[in-house]
Formats: sequence, C-alpha cells, structure tokens
Amino acid sequence: MKLKNIKINNFRNFKEVSLDLDNKNIIFGRNDFGKTNFLYALRFLFDPTVRKNGFQITDYHKRNIDEKIIIQVELDISEQCDDNEFIRARVKGATSFSEDTLIIQIEGEFDQEKQIGNPVLKWGGAIDEMSLITQKGIISSLDNIFEVIYVSPNISPTELFKKHRTLLYKETKTDNTDKINRAIEFLNTVISQDSRVQHVNSQLTEKYKEIRSESVQIKLQSEHEVSGIFNHLTPYIHDENPAVEEFLYPTAGDGRQKILAYALTNLIEELKIEEKADKRISIFLMEEIENSLHPTMQQIISRNLFYKNKDLYPYLFVTTHSEHMFTYADEVKLIRIYKDKEGFVQNNSVFFLVPEEYKGTRKIFNEKLAEALFFDRVLLVEGMSEKILFEYIIEKMIYEVGCIDFNVVEEIKVLSIEGIGFESYIRILNELGITALIKTDNDIKKINNENKVTLLGIRRCQKMNAMINGVSNDKYGLAEPYQYCTGLNYESISDRNKVKHEVYTTYKSEIEKWADNGIYLSEIELEEDLYAALPEDHIHKLPFSNFITHLQDAKKKNMNEYVNNYLTTDIAKTIFYDDRFNCLKKLVEVDEYDY
Repeated sequence: MKLKNIKINNFRNFKEVSLDLDNKNIIFGRNDFGKTNFLYALRFLFDPTVRKNGFQITDYHKRNIDEKIIIQVELDISEQCDDNEFIRARVKGATSFSEDTLIIQIEGEFDQEKQIGNPVLKWGGAIDEMSLITQKGIISSLDNIFEVIYVSPNISPTELFKKHRTLLYKETKTDNTDKINRAIEFLNTVISQDSRVQHVNSQLTEKYKEIRSESVQIKLQSEHEVSGIFNHLTPYIHDENPAVEEFLYPTAGDGRQKILAYALTNLIEELKIEEKADKRISIFLMEEIENSLHPTMQQIISRNLFYKNKDLYPYLFVTTHSEHMFTYADEVKLIRIYKDKEGFVQNNSVFFLVPEEYKGTRKIFNEKLAEALFFDRVLLVEGMSEKILFEYIIEKMIYEVGCIDFNVVEEIKVLSIEGIGFESYIRILNELGITALIKTDNDIKKINNENKVTLLGIRRCQKMNAMINGVSNDKYGLAEPYQYCTGLNYESISDRNKVKHEVYTTYKSEIEKWADNGIYLSEIELEEDLYAALPEDHIHKLPFSNFITHLQDAKKKNMNEYVNNYLTTDIAKTIFYDDRFNCLKKLVEVDEYDY
C-alpha cells in the first residue's frame, strides 16, 4: 500500500488542501498553523472513537456550515504485497474499484436541527464511483481494515502498558501460582485482623445481639481473589546499581517517561508482528513527540523512527516543530504548513531523499537542511564568514538602525552550507514554498596546460537558475571554458582576479537576470565585495596591512574579530545599502531606506 494523496476541504483552518503523501510523512511548521488539525483530519477518517461524536460547528472552516467538510485519502494498491491483498479482499464486493487505486472519503453535512455534522464514509476506485461504507454501531467496514495508533505529546507509559497488557503477557498463566495463592491468603488474613476491621466487627456483633440474643460474632473476612494476576503492573525505571533502591520513574521527569513510552511502543509493534495479534493495518499518528526531550534525545528518537526501527512504522505521520526530528529522515514526504502574507494557511509537500553523495553523512546534510525548514526566506552562503558578517549586519539594522521590523527574525535564516552543493537545498526549499536566496563566489579553475579556465561560479549560477526556472541544464546551456589573456599569470592572485573581473563583465547581463531569481554572484569573492563597499577612511583605520588577505587567511576567526571590534552601526548600514549586498535587502524585504 502506498499513501498517495490527501484532500481536505472546509475543515478547521484548512479551506482547501491537496497534498501528495508518502508512507512516511513529517508535518512541520510553526505553532498554531494547523499541524494538530492535519492529524485530526486523518483521525476523523480512520478512527471510529473520534468519528463517533460527529463534526462540531468549530470543525467547519470559519464556521462555514453551508459547505460540507470533505476529507479524502487516495491509496495506491497496485503492487503485489500482503497489505494490498488484505485491502482488496476486504473491499472486494463492497464497492467498485480498480486493482490500482482506492479512495477513502468522509464528508460532513451540517444538520441545523441537531446542530452537528453527520460523518458519512465512502470509498471507491474513482470520485464518480464512490459508495457508502457499511457501518454497525460506531464501527465501519473501514475500521476492520485500518487501525489508527495515535501517540500524543503527553503519552503515558503506564496507560500504554495497561492498554496492551493482554498482548504483553498471558494473564491466565504463571509459573508462581502456589506462591501467589499463599500471598493472597496472607493478605486476606492481615486485612481481616486489622484493628479498624476488628472495631467494626465488635460494633456489628453488638447491633446484631440487640436484635437477637445469640452466641455469635460478626467477622469481616477479606476475600481478595486472583483475577487478572498482571492487571495492576506498572512500569518503573530503576538504577542498574542494586545498591540504589529508589526507582527513578515517575520521579525522574517527563523525558524518561516518554522514552519508556516509545520503548513500549516498539515492543508492542514487534509483538503484533510476531503473534499476528492484530490483523488490521496500523497507521501511526505521532504528535510533537519531541516535547520534554533534550535535543540529543530528539535525534535519538529520529534515529529510532526513520532508521533503526523504521520497519515497525510502515505508515507514519509525525508532526514536529523541532529541527532535530529531521536528523535521520530519509525517503519521507516533507509537508510544510505555513501562512502567507495575507494570513491564509498554505501547504506544500516534497519527497525528501538524502542525496546519494551524502548517504553516509546524512546526519550532517539533514541537520543543515533542517535549520532552514522553519523559515520563510533563507539566504544560502558558502561558509561561516559570510554567515557571521550577514547576521551581524542584519541585527544592527533591526535593533540599532531600526529600518527592519524585528519580527522579521522569525521569517529569515542565513544558512552556511559548508561546501555542500546549493542545488540540493534549492530544490527542496522551493518546492516547500520557502524562498531560497544564494550568495556565491565567482570561482574559476585553470585547465591544465591551457590558457583557459573553467567557470565554476558562472556554471554554478546557471545550474541554479535553470533549476529555479524549471528547465534542464542541457536545454539551458552551461558556460564553456573561458580563454583569458596570455599575458596574465594564473598563479598570481591579482592576475587571477583580473580574469574573474573579465568573466564577470562578460556575463554581466546574465548575472543581473540571475539576481531576479535570488542568485547573487560576487565579482570576485565576498572579501573583495566587502572591501569595495567600505569607506576609505574606515579601511585606513584598520590595523591590517592587507584587509582582504587578512580575512581570507582564517575566514571564520578573522571575520568574527572584524565584526566584533571594528564594524560599527554606520559601517554596517553602508554595507547593507551597497548594491553588492542586495541579497541582504532581498532577504529582509527592504527596498530602500529614507535617510
């Protein structure tokens, strides 16, 4: 089975949604944008305990009860596998459907008299072939196929243990029957001999004899029986050192409780598979499972779900507002829920597959990508020196110059990709509706034994521009090697910079068009751009014999030293409004400033 698509109309904060799905999905976004409502849409469709109460007025988008709520999921069941055979066998004869597709739908038409929306389930192979799903009480034929396992942010290991105790152990079997019976007998004796029980005995005896004089005594006898030997077991966490007698759970905090709950969930699913205790197909809905967990533990949970125990959760939806939950994600659908400038909820999804060249280092790649996913606009830069400079300037413009609304910090991100290719980020960010801007260097590389250079920077920009425009590199065309003046010495930095200047001038018209797509190319490199933007009197005051060389010698360290010791608010303002740094104005959406 493959989860293919979901449509949500007129439900809560979703007016109209159509998103591609996959069998593993991560739904992310800022707080109160609709992640929980997205899961509730799935719960209304697949969970009878949620569906039985019907749709309330507040479930209708902006209380628009004149329009039906419609929640629809499309499944691809074309492949030959156990789950698809199971679905076909259960659905066959109940509705007309192809062997490839099954659409499941719930709709709610509001009943004015009863003040509730009545949930109606349908299924079929196509929208015009839908038929009603039979229902008995609150359970429908659909519920005999699928089971929703909802893991709440406040999951309790104790409740989870009790709910699945019949699966975890056989209640009627024990190898300690005699010991348990003797213990129960001793317990009954102790209770019966309690002083409070004896006091009641004497009172009852006295009252009895007031009615009838007789040589008897009334005694309360405890009669506890073994009914479900393991019914009252509760999981506790103890220190492995037997000398430490105190148990840790539940006094150890929410973090340990949640980890124990996830461990129990893993065990329960393994037992289901081994014993075939539940024939239904499980769909897991996990809501903000990172709550109460340290970032390191969040990464461990990510590894558990998407790597180590990924086969236990074949159909999975995870909501999160933590970048750490993406650490081990691979072969998942990323679903972004956000609001546009008018405040309307928007949704985008993209299939995420770790690039082949980063399969062994996907943690590094994923951590970088995840940093960008919760922002509206991201400026991708090559290294930490650009990030240090740009973030410092933006902070000066926000908090000291005041030309940028401070709320913009929630919307923007400067991301240093540290040598990982721009294209991998651009594709994912753009498909998720996140604006990706790029600032890159005009790199060149000499071709051996020739008076030519490969235009690495130009070709990089051409590839990114083609990707943004949705055309192939072959069709768009890439720059051929560039022949420079034979009188120049490529080994000389100054001569090499002359070549870069020639290249920049040659491609200037293209470079200007690339800027319209958010691609900004330095004439030479960042340090030369910075030097050209700085006032002469500022440069003369710096204690460096060669400012550019100084910055390039140890980029991160020396840039950090410069911005902290020499970059004033006025100089930051000058850099910000220089045309060489239009990427910053685009990032914060500032066109001009009234001096």
